[in-house]
Amino acid sequence: MGTREELEKEVKASAAEIEKVAAGEVYWCPNCESELAEHEIKEGVCEYGLGTCPNCDNDVEVMGMYDHLGDPLDVNYIVEKSGDVKAGRVYLAIGGPNIWIDTEIKSVVGHWGATRIEAALSDSACVAVNDVLENWFEYV
Repeated sequence: MGTREELEKEVKASAAEIEKVAAGEVYWCPNCESELAEHEIKEGVCEYGLGTCPNCDNDVEVMGMYDHLGDPLDVNYIVEKSGDVKAGRVYLAIGGPNIWIDTEIKSVVGHWGATRIEAALSDSACVAVNDVLENWFEYV
């Protein structure tokens, strides 16, 4: 990656994926960790009523933000005096380019050299990310 267009594409794609996860529009199989489009899910009897994974025949679930963010490269917390998490940054890529979710400014931010790109996030997406941040912060 090195061009402004490539960075912008990556930042916008990350923001779009976060919005889809927050809206409950991403499906996955926790067993084989496959992310699936709705048309890929096999019909069948399963615990969650969504169907089964075409790769391993286990139940498919709606992916939550906690599962989507997984094990991030780094996290910065903005903590209020009361000790509550106000916002934070979840780093998706580090070292070239740097890409992170910033819930304080409600954006996915990408930085490469002198180029900075931002893609806005909805309030509901930021709330979903902040819920994960609050959960993680309990274990810091």
